[in-house]
Amino acid sequence: MPLKINVPYSDKDVAKSKGAFWDVEQKTWFVPDHKDINDF
Repeated sequence: MPLKINVPYSDKDVAKSKGAFWDVEQKTWFVPDHKDINDF
């Protein structure tokens, strides 16, 4: 199950570069199952 994370707008580019994705419907960032959550 993907993990939702709180990402301030100013850090969105960092989160994206580490592999996080923006969920348009839920309007939140998330880390997919195949990514290591320790990077965040």
